[in-house]
Amino acid sequence: IGKGPVIAFGAVAFLVIPTAVLVGKPDYSNDYWGSSLIFLYLLQGVGRSVYESTNRAVFADFFPGSLNTAAFANCIMQAGLAFFL
Repeated sequence: IGKGPVIAFGAVAFLVIPTAVLVGKPDYSNDYWGSSLIFLYLLQGVGRSVYESTNRAVFADFFPGSLNTAAFANCIMQAGLAFFL
């Protein structure tokens, strides 16, 4: 199937989370999403697993050999910077 569709699937999972929050605001009438909240946690898990596995595999493919160390350091730096912002 390849890495591209898997990364796209993870990106869509991350995109659906804020979209669901904006479209279906949690309130008293929908019991603050109740058991449907599990769906958001599943989407977060899918997106996170794609980031932790497939995204790093793409980094490893793109930066072979001795470039691996700098590439993964850059990956961690990008994640930390994104979290900071």
